[in-house]
Amino acid sequence: MVHTFLICALIYGAREFYRQKPSNSVHWLECSHAVTNDSLKEYELVIELFDPGKRTFVVRGDVTKALLDLDCRDRSGEALSQRQTIESDFVPGVFVLYKTGSGRLEKVTEYLDFKKFKDRAKSRDVVFLEKLPDLESFNIIIHNASSTPGRDDYADLSGTESGLWALDVESLWQNQIMGQGEIISFADTGLSAGQEGLHPDLIENFIGGLSYIYNETDWRDDYGHGTNVAGLALGQGRSSNGQVIGVAPMAASIVQDIYSKSFGGFSLPGNLSEFFLEAYGAGSRIHVNSWGSSQDLGEYNGLSYDFDRFVWENPDMLFVTAVGNFAGDWDGDGKVDLASIASPATAKNVLSVGANENLNFVGGIQLPAAQVNSLNQRFPVEPLASNHLSDNVQGLAPFSGRGPTLDGRTKPEVVAPGTNLLSTRSHAPGAIGLWGDYNEYYNWTGGTSMSAPLVAGMAALVRQGLKTYYSRSNPSASFIKALLMNSALDLYPGQYGEGTRTQEIDRPRPSFQSGFGMVQGSASLRQNKLVLEDRLEGLNQGQSQDYSFSLQQTSLVSMTLVWTDYPAAPGSETALVNDLDMVLFNENGQSQVYENHLDNFEHQDLRLAPGRYVLRVMGSNVPMGPQSYSLVISHKPQ
Repeated sequence: MVHTFLICALIYGAREFYRQKPSNSVHWLECSHAVTNDSLKEYELVIELFDPGKRTFVVRGDVTKALLDLDCRDRSGEALSQRQTIESDFVPGVFVLYKTGSGRLEKVTEYLDFKKFKDRAKSRDVVFLEKLPDLESFNIIIHNASSTPGRDDYADLSGTESGLWALDVESLWQNQIMGQGEIISFADTGLSAGQEGLHPDLIENFIGGLSYIYNETDWRDDYGHGTNVAGLALGQGRSSNGQVIGVAPMAASIVQDIYSKSFGGFSLPGNLSEFFLEAYGAGSRIHVNSWGSSQDLGEYNGLSYDFDRFVWENPDMLFVTAVGNFAGDWDGDGKVDLASIASPATAKNVLSVGANENLNFVGGIQLPAAQVNSLNQRFPVEPLASNHLSDNVQGLAPFSGRGPTLDGRTKPEVVAPGTNLLSTRSHAPGAIGLWGDYNEYYNWTGGTSMSAPLVAGMAALVRQGLKTYYSRSNPSASFIKALLMNSALDLYPGQYGEGTRTQEIDRPRPSFQSGFGMVQGSASLRQNKLVLEDRLEGLNQGQSQDYSFSLQQTSLVSMTLVWTDYPAAPGSETALVNDLDMVLFNENGQSQVYENHLDNFEHQDLRLAPGRYVLRVMGSNVPMGPQSYSLVISHKPQ
């Protein structure tokens, strides 16, 4: 526990200004004269209001013109409670200007009048001004959920309840790949009873917890969502004799509590970079985000930019993000409509996760979609109306977000089971039962919120496996993504058959419905790898790199190229900045170019005859180079 205290102290010591709200009075400084023109060129504007998460704005760009010529004067405000809205004909809001060029933000000004800034922010020098969206967890709320008590000896469990059976993890466990040495961080609703006590399944490798809610220090899970998410990723099954267990049970955990029951929702810190750095600085390289916004589905927004920028600056940090549960058959044609990806899963450099069905016939919600009162209006037409939520692992959860994004990119990248899953239950007073309690230690739940931690656990296994099998000590996020995407099990055509009017998945991988497919464990590491490249030095425009491989017999060859792209301006018509392409040459010199000018990946599944081949990776358009990348080539003899 000593090392836990020290790491917690280290994390706490990295607190940013946003945690230090004025307690007695608010000092308003309405001026720009304290800041020179030259010092404003690399600044980010973070506008903080005292109603957390509800009325917060972010501005990026050269704000010099917007701040010039304002009258400079001081004004003192009355004391404000944490829930009081700032209302005044003079000051409807406040903001603080930060310097971003140094990597760590430095406060430059005091509070400024937002209304006057907004009036002047019409200059094209301000890249964007946006209201941060309201955030929510990505579990499906079932209003008619019922508890089905389980047996004290857990003899009624079949082994499919945690979804692991479908993910091919046991072969890795048998080789002692269980997440040892990996740290998974969770930005969520907290963890169990917080400082009063952790769930027995989550206590052994717990590193530390922090609350990011104003005037709250405890990170207990008053909701129940965060505890469930953590259990799916790394629960150790101590309360169930090892029967309800997470994907990476030997991985360590850090919790970042961003949910307030009293405020009624999620609240992100104004400076996400510093927020992410706290987990990163404590050693976490996998960060789970089972939350987001249903506003402007498919849009590459400021939240997407924040995630992309952090990975660009810290390329070994993998964000695993749920795509949300906002899909529906809104036109009543019996097929789930496209374009329902929520941010931040619209970011390029994250691993976005959708939900397929678990296979579980006892516990949770054993009803057709038309009888689930939070889903029935979304799926009124067959075959969706009579679809049970966990009867076909080949099928997708009907609520799971589909691509494309507004600029046409493929999301999600992968899927994992997300229905009728059994995981750890929060012991905080008042935590809800989600899809129903199994007992005091576990409850049922579902949503892409639950798929994401299963994939995060798999990422931890892959990361450890790269160190164990291939001596790759610090693999990049793009390398982990490439391995998981390349080895995923394609679910095409889905549960309703091929060539039918209601075909669920419209094309072989990668598709807008299921991405590359369902993640697989041992296949991601051990399956006939021809090339494993994690190239950090990268390519500039016009440069290329060749990779040779040979086949002794006809084989299905999968080639997946992934790169961490430079962050795009929010609202861009095309989010892709740096574009890499692939060219495949056979031994006769014949070539085939493979181009994708929307996504920060290239992929092909090809049936190739025996012979020698060369795959060339090209820097086709690299304005912000050099561009690092990861390449995985594998084969299956046919």
